[in-house]
Amino acid sequence: MATTKAPSLAHKRRRDLLKRPEAKGDPRKQNLWVIRAFDGSRIVLASDLALHHFLFTEGDPSVSTVCYYYRPSPDDVDAGGICFDALVTFCNGSKVCRHVRAASSDLSVPRQAEHFQACQRAARDVGASYAEITAAELDRSVQRIRNWTRLLAAYRRCAHRPLDVLEKLLIVHLTRAGQSTIQTALTWIPDASHALVIAALARLLRKRQIASDLDEATWSLHTRIGVTTP
Repeated sequence: MATTKAPSLAHKRRRDLLKRPEAKGDPRKQNLWVIRAFDGSRIVLASDLALHHFLFTEGDPSVSTVCYYYRPSPDDVDAGGICFDALVTFCNGSKVCRHVRAASSDLSVPRQAEHFQACQRAARDVGASYAEITAAELDRSVQRIRNWTRLLAAYRRCAHRPLDVLEKLLIVHLTRAGQSTIQTALTWIPDASHALVIAALARLLRKRQIASDLDEATWSLHTRIGVTTP
């Protein structure tokens, strides 16, 4: 007897998103993206704005971990079906539940104000605050978003290769150097391919073990890097 394979979570997420009314209209709210993140997980993003928010968040040096498409469990709160675009945990331990919006909610409109307050309550019940990330805020971080598009691509090309040893060697060299550039880092481990060194540096940046100037300058051989201070 033939068996039918159950649809994956990503497939279900994609199917549900296509049914949403907001999937139509504003071009920046269209398109579905399936992304392989730095931790290997596959994430379905509902729009270009959601993709930009993903890159904006992955590249934020103050962010520790992120759970995308976060729905509070019934044990945490009766959230009334609220699903956040992300639950962000920062390096200082604070948490924020986020929605990605083309524009902020208009709190002078009763229905929008009521939904905003419901989101605040749902976030508060899981120990977080609530925030809306708008297209305008993402546009102000276009340099970071573009850089992390490149970084993620560089990492994904080598994600199937072991990088742990390379990461440790790079940290040792960078600790000795104090600060350096990508161009110099590529000379530290002559036996390793440049692609692997770049992938290891990308993962160290995402782990927040090293810092860079990627919010201000374009990712290049001249990108400055240094070990993160506690």
